Amino acid sequence: MARLSLSQNEFKILAVLSSGEQKHGYGILKLINDAAPVERKILIGSLYNTLKGMEKKGFVESVWAERDANDHKPQRRYYKITGLGERVYREDEEVLVSIWLKTQNPILKKFAH
Repeated sequence: MARLSLSQNEFKILAVLSSGEQKHGYGILKLINDAAPVERKILIGSLYNTLKGMEKKGFVESVWAERDANDHKPQRRYYKITGLGERVYREDEEVLVSIWLKTQNPILKKFAH
């Protein structure tokens, strides 16, 4: 089977969801952006477009939260990682760690591309 590769935003989202907890979109966005430098932050529109695409690819699943009839807040959609999403995330994580380790080793640094 060919290896599936993730975009930067997909990788970040799966990293947040890899804990196994369901999270709503704004919660995912906040966790990513609180940890990211300004140039790596995700915009809200990009987040939801990426989540929609990830759901189509089978990397995440979503469910609408139940809401009390008297609750007038917008309904939240919660996302969780799927088995496929977990596998693809772990594969990309291994590749990134391998590249990082090579660039930290003075001997291997000159061979890293």
